[in-house]
Amino acid sequence: MATAVRWVKDYIGWFGGDPAQIKLIGHGSGASAAMVLAPATMARSSISGVVAMSGSSVQPNAYEREPQVAYQEASMRHRCAAGNETEVVKCLRTKTTEEIVLMDSELQAERFSGEKLVNGVTPQAGLNPVIEEKDDGRGLLGLLTDKPEESLLAGDFPKIPLLIGVTKDETANAIDVKEIQSVFKGPTNFLKKTSSLVGLDGFLNLEKQVQALDTVGGVLKLDKYLEIPSNWDVTQVLGKLVEATTDAVFNLPAVVSAQAWSKSSKAFMYSFEHRSDNTRGRDFLTGLPIVAKAGKNGADDRLVAHGDELGLLFDTHDVFGNPILSASVKSAKDVNARKSFASFIAKFAYLNMTSMHQDNVFKSFSSKGTPFVKVGEKIAVDNDFRFCQLSIWGAQLEALKSLSCSFLGEGLGSVSKVVGNVVPINQVSGILFGG
Repeated sequence: MATAVRWVKDYIGWFGGDPAQIKLIGHGSGASAAMVLAPATMARSSISGVVAMSGSSVQPNAYEREPQVAYQEASMRHRCAAGNETEVVKCLRTKTTEEIVLMDSELQAERFSGEKLVNGVTPQAGLNPVIEEKDDGRGLLGLLTDKPEESLLAGDFPKIPLLIGVTKDETANAIDVKEIQSVFKGPTNFLKKTSSLVGLDGFLNLEKQVQALDTVGGVLKLDKYLEIPSNWDVTQVLGKLVEATTDAVFNLPAVVSAQAWSKSSKAFMYSFEHRSDNTRGRDFLTGLPIVAKAGKNGADDRLVAHGDELGLLFDTHDVFGNPILSASVKSAKDVNARKSFASFIAKFAYLNMTSMHQDNVFKSFSSKGTPFVKVGEKIAVDNDFRFCQLSIWGAQLEALKSLSCSFLGEGLGSVSKVVGNVVPINQVSGILFGG
């Protein structure tokens, strides 16, 4: 990836591009990779901005926490576990591409079996990057040489803008209530297992609670918030699981990433909330656990899940490059949403650190007010992104106005609950809107 960035910088001028305006854009695990690559020694001087779509370098499973275990899993699965590292590499080089793909698929299935299926709510699948040794001058430079969360907290990244975003219901196609009931003996246990993945030490308050006047003692704690009443039906349970896991795995890492980045540079956040008539995330991400339950788990068709925005930025093709007509953008509302989202991303690509301070759309992230952009058929600006829900997970936020979080005591209930007032962008700036 770093080599590709350097190639672009060296040659983009020949194609009419600006080598000083190279933005990295990635989705899911690609978003994690983009955020890791930006501060890497071998690439940081070439990159002028990062777009992280539905992913973050501090997301659960963004890197291997136990690389030795991952090494043993991979070498044993490929039947190359005998001998030292040199012999293992020599063995792996004898494998055909087909054998490697097959073995990696088996390893992925094994990594999501039993209670490990909780990992399926993250965009990462299979083996993930590992933290390498610091450069000692004897070999190639390392790409990831510090824990990403430590680099973010220390401000060890280039002073370039970050645009980070999520879809409204990221995990809607990753969850099956019956499967969770069978494996975890109840959805509450599943949510508590998910909460153990969050990590983010140094970013969050130690006390995971919010003021909620109608609860006992006036305080609602995270553990209580994650409990699911036994008399809820499947639809209610699924709604709570989707909202809670989307907050824990996607929204919370996105907010703390923007929060940390904004202390040294400019950071912006968006929430993609348009449900397309035709295109879905599974059209692009087939085979990943996070879309594996699409159309099978009873999720509401109006939910906007992981990858559902991709078909509005890119035309959908099969692995041979042939257009998939059934997933094409056809309806007027999809065309409007495509114009809005593509224009929004394009405008960020043209921004630089000196041109964004007076922009009505790109309001730099801050802990006070948590400003964000809502992407639909039109672009709208808003504040206090999921203030109550993320505060109970420990996010250190300050509401722009007085808010009540009492509704959390009723359970997560409505997946569409949003705190804050929406201002249509065509009332603020005529630059970006669908139509």
